[in-house]
Parts: sequence; structure tokens; C-alpha cells
Amino acid sequence: MQRRYSFGHDIIQYRKKGQSLVAMLMMFLIIGLGIVGALSPWDYNVLPAVPMMELMVLLLSVLVFPPKSRLSWLFMLSAGAYLVATFIIAVIINNAHILDYIQAYKAFFYVALLCSFIGETLFKKEHVAKFFYVVLFLFFLKYSYSRLLGLDSWVSQRPGIFTENNFELVFLVLLLYLVLPVIRWRFLSFSTVMLIIFLSGSRSAFLCFAVVYFFSVFRLGKGFIKQWLLLFPLLIALAYGIVSDRMDISLGGGSDAASQTPSMPALEEGRSSVATPETGEVVEQEPLTFRSFLERGASIDRVRFLLYFLNETEDWHWGNVMLGTQPLTPLSVQTCEDLSYWSDLHSFSGDGSCYSVILHSYIIRVLYDHGVVGLLFLIVFTVYALRKSGYSWADTLCVLGVLLASSLSVSAFNSVFAVLSMIFYLSHERGASGDTLRENSERAVPPV
Repeated sequence: MQRRYSFGHDIIQYRKKGQSLVAMLMMFLIIGLGIVGALSPWDYNVLPAVPMMELMVLLLSVLVFPPKSRLSWLFMLSAGAYLVATFIIAVIINNAHILDYIQAYKAFFYVALLCSFIGETLFKKEHVAKFFYVVLFLFFLKYSYSRLLGLDSWVSQRPGIFTENNFELVFLVLLLYLVLPVIRWRFLSFSTVMLIIFLSGSRSAFLCFAVVYFFSVFRLGKGFIKQWLLLFPLLIALAYGIVSDRMDISLGGGSDAASQTPSMPALEEGRSSVATPETGEVVEQEPLTFRSFLERGASIDRVRFLLYFLNETEDWHWGNVMLGTQPLTPLSVQTCEDLSYWSDLHSFSGDGSCYSVILHSYIIRVLYDHGVVGLLFLIVFTVYALRKSGYSWADTLCVLGVLLASSLSVSAFNSVFAVLSMIFYLSHERGASGDTLRENSERAVPPV
């Protein structure tokens, strides 16, 4: 009995060491890819950074399997059953391209992987803090010299060290919030991240950072209020700088793309006619509706994508609203033709068809493919995973807010950078929360 116990105990210890080793290797891989990206002036990264990160996430997920609680098992099995059912319908029955399927359903695959990280401890606080400083420096180096020297003009002044900055900056922003209680140079770190976001020109990254800025006081307590207030003018300047920097960038990026701008979806019928008091000339006036209000802002690309989404869903019934379309339903031919500027997002089958990924915003995509139920599933899982891992409601709402802010523009839940962020959060070394520390300090103070 003693030998059996010792053998089993040794196996568990070796497995723990293997998990910690792979976790450290993942940090070294990210830093290594970041160095290569920082030294790739004419490209995001000369290496396939995103696929390499995805493979590392998969490897680490295998090592930490299985989930540690019944509810984690339930989430994993639910996501797995959904993936199996939709795969059979989309790929086996309807002969959709498997890469199109993976692109549309990746978020639920990530949920199944993340379930095993809930309750694990893989990263020490001091290691993650040092890791953050290195990553912050690499981001600053690449973004600063790319903008100052104009080496990134081929992507309309949008530098990146792994891929497009709309995706990767979510990781940096969430990493900043994670290490806030540990790092010493908080004001400098905040200021540097602000400068990086300004250099990126990313509006979605600014929204994500604004969420972190708001919740940072809840995470750090009253001692951070002075620095928090000092940072506020910089936040306003950052917002103004990004808006001013992007004012002259037309849909699709750059002035040369103006002639290729997609045509607007057809306007609603039902315009009224009014006569101008000066000349008596009859002028058609469009009634103010939600759609006409959106059309006035259609020069913004995400608003235009929303208009196409409304066109595609105008005949939906309540079942579509709750569950989305049949698995991997393509958009209409007209929409695909209108959005031909983004032909690299057309179907991998090469037949000219396109799916919801071409609408960019993940909120739109998840509603089209998975409905309200699918979106709620992702939100509930995120809340459960963070709360189960010991984070306060404020921290949980902050992380969820960042992911939702990112999903207004890009992949968010469907991105490997969001998954990497969640892995660090779920597997971060646990300690007393800010609320607990404050309560303990209050108890320690003797009554006056």
C-alpha cells in the first residue's frame, strides 16, 4: 500500500513539474516571438506567431486536463457536444470547408480547453510581473520605431509584434490589470501602455484600456486614487489623439481605398417630402429610424458592418435570434460582393462565398452564428471561470468588459490572445484579494 501511494504521489509531482515547466516555456515562447516581432521592421512577425501560440495553448491544455470541478466538466461537455453537433451538420452533411468551421466555432473550442485551467496554479506572481515588463518593452520598441520611422506605412500605420494590433493589445491591457497589485512602477506602466495604444491608432484597444483604467481603483484601493487622477488628463489626451489620428483613414484603411469602399445597403422605404421655406422646392426627407440613424454614421466601418448584419437578419424569427442561423450559413451573394474589399476573409473553399467573419465585429458574428444563447454561454463561462479562480466581482467585470469592448471591433473570445489572457488569469498564483486584505487590516487596527 505504501509503495502504491508513493508511486501515485510521484506521478502527481512529476505531472505538476511538467505543467509548470510548459507554462514557463509558454512565457519564453511569447517573449521569443515578441523579440522576433520587434526585429521584424517590415512585417508583424517573420514567424507564424499566432499558430505557434495556438499550438502551445493546446499542449498546455492537454497537460492540465481534466477539469477540477463538476461545473467545469459541465461547461466542457456542453461546449464539446455543441461542437460535435454543429460539425456534423456543417462539415459532414453540408460539406462546408473545415477551416471555415474552425474560424466560426473557435471560441467554443477554447472554452472546452479553458475548463481544465480553472483551479490550477501554474504562474508565480513575480514571474508574471517580470514577464509583463519584458512584453511591455517589446511592444513599446516595435510600435515606437515603426511609427517614428514610418516603416509600417504598408499597413496604414498599424504596427504589431505578433499580428494586427487590434488583436494583440487585448493581451497587453489584460496583463497590465493582472499584475497591478504586484508591479512597482504602476504609473509608468500605465503611461507606457497609453503611449503604445496611441502609437497603435487602435480605437478598440483604447476602449479596452478605458475599462481597465476605470476598474484599476477597485483593484488597488484608495492608495492609487492620486495616481489615478493624475492619469485622467492623459486618458483624455489619448482619446483625442486616436480620434484625430484616425479621422483621415477611410473605410478599409488609407485614401487609396476610397474607390473600393463597399456600397451602402439599400435605404429603407417610406421617405416623406417637405418644401424648403426659401424656395418652395420639394425635398425628400428620410424619417428618423434606428436604421437611418446608423446610416448617418456609416462612414465608420463597424457601423457599416452592422447595417449588413441587419440586412441579413431582417427575416429572422425568434428561434434565429436565440440560436442563430443553421451551422455555418453563408451570407448573401450581394453582401459578399459588396464586401469584396475584404476578399481575404471569404470562404476557404474559394467559391466566392463568405461567412460572418467578414463582418469583423465578434458581437455581430456570435449573434449571427450562435444567437443570444451562444453569447450568453460565453459570458456566463467567463464569469464562472474567474469567480471560481478567486477573483472579485470588480475584477471579473473588468475582464469581461475588456473582452466585450474588444468584441465590438475584432475577435475577442475567438482570439488566441484572449485565451492566453484567460490562462494567465485562471492559473495565476492565488493570494488574498484586495477586499480580504482591507478587511484584515481593519480588524488589526484596535478600536479608538
